[in-house]
Amino acid sequence: MLALTLTTLCSLTSSGAVTAAAPAAPDTPWEIWAGVSGGVRSAQGSPTGSGLLAADRQVGRYFRPEVQVGLAAYGGGFQVGSRIRIGTEILYPRTGVVPSLWIAFAHQHESDWANVEKDPVPIALGLSENNVHHRSGGEVGLGLTYDLPAVGGHTLPGRLRVRATVMDLLGTGPSLYADLVASIGVRF
Repeated sequence: MLALTLTTLCSLTSSGAVTAAAPAAPDTPWEIWAGVSGGVRSAQGSPTGSGLLAADRQVGRYFRPEVQVGLAAYGGGFQVGSRIRIGTEILYPRTGVVPSLWIAFAHQHESDWANVEKDPVPIALGLSENNVHHRSGGEVGLGLTYDLPAVGGHTLPGRLRVRATVMDLLGTGPSLYADLVASIGVRF
């Protein structure tokens, strides 16, 4: 029975009746996106929220390297942080909704709100050594993207994304963070 099934599948595939080809790399490999995230820091269970900007480029069919920056706020002794992520989405190429795995290097500058009020720009950019915690670690996640078609004469198609992430940071402070990211982007 197994031999008959394998023989049938092989003959269908070789005749062209069944194809397993995934979509080719897109004509619009670049994307710039803006997003928001919300989540929780594990140690205190305190809420988190952030605004994000990112740029990515699809490389081949399976990889989409990305650079991401953002500004975050953390509850439980109100803190502010700037976020930096350098990573890649590993795609499961298909049409429609595309699932992905996210792997990234994560770096953050965190400080109490009272310090940010005194010296906002250097602390947000991580240029101040006074009362800024520089923390690095890793972030992983699972995501879904959906490419929006160009409509109404617009030449730039869009992309919607949802990504659930978990981040572990070294250094003083809460170790684990969990976030849900939602974004909309422009492909070109």
